[in-house]
Amino acid sequence: KLAVSSIKINEPCWKLFKKVNDFLKKNGFIMRHGLGHGIGLNIHEYPFITMPRKKRLIGKKKRRWERIKKIKFQENMIFTIEPGIYVKGLCGCRLENDILLTKEGPVVLTHSRLIEV
Repeated sequence: KLAVSSIKINEPCWKLFKKVNDFLKKNGFIMRHGLGHGIGLNIHEYPFITMPRKKRLIGKKKRRWERIKKIKFQENMIFTIEPGIYVKGLCGCRLENDILLTKEGPVVLTHSRLIEV
């Protein structure tokens, strides 16, 4: 809910990752992967909603991050929001929902949810 309600046109995509990851850290968790990615002809496309994990980036990783950090949310983008929480040695959970960003705001196209077993 935090991720979807925080999506804003012209906001850099990496800032959404940071906001959600900061929230999870305050609650004792950390995301071990990106928050989401674009949907198009390929399974994973721009925008990548992520941040680098290491402070020092070199070579290809640095060039990739330089491209990723410039990408901003735009009207009519379709992308996933898929936060994940993992507890080492116990379990993990990751839910993926598809989002269409309109000028009125994000529209959730799918409704993944937890199912108690």
